[in-house]
Amino acid sequence: MANPFSAYQKQSVTTMTSTEVLIKLYNELEKQIALAINKTENNNFSDANLHYQKAQSAIGILRESLDMSIDISKNLDSLYEYLNYTIIQANIKKDVKQLKESAVIVTELRDAFATISTMPKSEIDAQKANLKRA
Repeated sequence: MANPFSAYQKQSVTTMTSTEVLIKLYNELEKQIALAINKTENNNFSDANLHYQKAQSAIGILRESLDMSIDISKNLDSLYEYLNYTIIQANIKKDVKQLKESAVIVTELRDAFATISTMPKSEIDAQKANLKRA
């Protein structure tokens, strides 16, 4: 018999908007970074490594989801590349300082996309027009 909770989770993901999936990915990335920080600070490097890898996997999914024909995607890709680099360096050096800074960036990105997702289309279009004029 199939697990009802598992079936629910699968259905909820398939009915999400692309923005909801994006925010969920940012939440997962934020969670994995927090766990990596915690495990590293407690010298549990084996578990920390697992969370570093999961964070890198989330970044990989974010990078793969970019539509490179959209200008901002190139900027996001560079930012994701930087985040991935800081995760690798933190894992190698067992130093979480940069990782904590990366967590702030992830939170800001998630919050920005969450804000955009609640904006009316007319407001988004107006802001796009203002950016083109700038």
